This record gives sequence, structure tokens and C-alpha cells, in this order.
Amino acid sequence: MEGKDRAEGSRVEGDALKNKRVVVGLSGGLDSTVSLYLLKKAGAVAIGITLILLDWHSDVIVPLIEKITEKLDVPLIILDQRKEFRKEVIEYFVAEYLAGRTPNPCGMCNRLVKFKGLRGAMRRTGSDLIATGHYARIKRRGERKSIAMGSDRKKDQSYFLALIEPELIDHLYFPLGEMKKKEVMEIAEKAGLMSLIRPESQEICFLTGESYRDFLEREIGKRKGRILSESGEILGEHEGFYRFTLGQRRGTGVAGGKRLYVLSIDPTTGDVILGEERSAYRKFLEVKLLNQFEPLREGKSYRVRIRQNHKPAEAHIQKLEEQTALIAFDEPQWAPAPGQIAAFYESDVLVAGGIIDRAFN
Repeated sequence: MEGKDRAEGSRVEGDALKNKRVVVGLSGGLDSTVSLYLLKKAGAVAIGITLILLDWHSDVIVPLIEKITEKLDVPLIILDQRKEFRKEVIEYFVAEYLAGRTPNPCGMCNRLVKFKGLRGAMRRTGSDLIATGHYARIKRRGERKSIAMGSDRKKDQSYFLALIEPELIDHLYFPLGEMKKKEVMEIAEKAGLMSLIRPESQEICFLTGESYRDFLEREIGKRKGRILSESGEILGEHEGFYRFTLGQRRGTGVAGGKRLYVLSIDPTTGDVILGEERSAYRKFLEVKLLNQFEPLREGKSYRVRIRQNHKPAEAHIQKLEEQTALIAFDEPQWAPAPGQIAAFYESDVLVAGGIIDRAFN
């Protein structure tokens, strides 16, 4: 299969995009702005789409994007998705932490808000493609198109696309898929775009400088409880179990002695269990809400990524039932967190994604 794979929607060159109608998701940041510039340069009929997800977007981000689209002579459509974002992302984020889990709001936003909005805009404008600034690629595997990791593995964002609807793949285009970040910045500088682009942020978009712990406390109040050792010894107390995530070492409130890591969180009692590093490894995962781009097969091995910065690890599917998979890693993995995405790969191709429901030995 590897010999038949070929990348599409990566380098924006040649005549493949000439006169193609493309809706381009714009955030006002470097990556989406350069994607729009490259598509316009390639002769595509580009239409900028920006989504208002939070109240401050109207006053801060929209005027910025208006300047970008004006400079590039591209029409702009503004979609108000504040209600959808509140329900599908913020309320989901809060509920998951209340359940003692560690959610991935970006992955859920891509599925239930962003790409839904972009797909609707594509249909209404009679466009052929949806383009975003993700560092990912589209590969053709025989007759099938697939999402693949970006060439720049350090910037690869395919993990965050693991939950989007499979039928979207035929319409996706990733202009930055073959590029490195440095190259993208050089393009923006040469095109005179840098002064228009808003600074990048690694934080969750709706936190706007606030820690997620303080945000949750403001949303739901304190949820005090005990901090315990693996043997049940009381090590201290905490202000809210949602302030912890599996594998966490810093900020537990327990100082001195050997290094201790969060091993489990019980939202019913409020207890947070700490233990040694070796106790945080898990061999088995139960993954639910499976989203399959290509059919998974029981007994088959895949490379599975359990967080964005995790190197995909070899695992095989022990049991497969509708939207649930039980997988076993060849080697136990560090602190898989329920609520996070599990992304399944064949080589560098994303074949499925789902939500980690539990991890155990």
C-alpha cells in the first residue's frame, strides 16, 4: 500500500487549484493566513470563513481578519457559532472534568463546531474544498483519500482531526501539510502579512489567559477532597479534584520526599491518589465513540497516540464492538487519561479516533 500512497492537498503548486472554489477557515493567526495566501496565489477562488466562538471575537479577531482578507482581495463570511461552542465545547469541557476525566476540547470543537460550520459554508457557496491551516496532509490510498501526519512531525496536528466526520475527507485541503513552521513564517514575511497576524497562543482558546483550574472553579465552585497515597495514607487536601490530571507531578500540593504522580481521580469521593512513576503505566485501553475513517479490524496492530505529544505506540485490538475497542499496547504507556483522544494510525495515515474511556493493567 505504501507504494500506492501519494500526497494531495499539501504543496500548493501547479494548476490543480486554478479556479477551484475553496472555503478557508481563518483564525487571524499565521497558519490560516498563509494558507489563504497560498491558495489565492495558486489561482483558487478563495472565500474566507471566520467563526465567532466567543463574545470577544467580534471586537478583536473579526476586525483583524477583515484587514487580512481586504489585503488579499478575498471575500469574507462571518459565522456566529457562540451557542454551539458553548454547548458542545465549554459545557462538555466542564462536564468531563466533573466526571474526573481530562477532555480534549479542540478535538471535539473540530468535530461538532468548526468543521460543521465550514462544511455548511462550502455547501452554501457551491465550493469544492475546505482548507485549513492544520499541519496535516491528504493522501490517496488507492481509491480512498486519507488524513496523514504533517511532514513536520513536531508540528503535526492530525491528532486533533481524529474525530471529524469521515465524509469530509474528500473535501479537505491542507496547504501547509508539507511545510515546516519556519518556511511558513518566511512566506508571511515576504508577503507583508506579519503585521496583520495575531500572536499565536498554546492555551485553550476560551481561557484567554486564565488557568483551566481557575476557570473550572469559577464555573462550578470548589470540590474539595483528600490527597491519598497508593496505600491509603492521607497526604493532604485539595481545593478541587478537577485541578488534577493523570500523570501530573507538579502542583499536587504534596512536597518533599520522592516524586509522586497522580494515578487516579475519584469524582464521587473527591479523592486523588498519588503514587510512584512506575505505577502510572497502563497496558490496556477501552476506547469509545470510535470514529473510523477506515474499518478497524479485531486482532490487527496499529500505532496508537494517546495525547498530542505522545509518540504513537504499537498496539493491537483485542476486541471490537460497534463504537468500542479494547486495545493492548505492546509496551505499557505512561498515564493514558480517560477523556483524551486515542488516534489510530497505519504508518503515518490516520485511520480512526475515539475517546479513552478507561485505562488499566
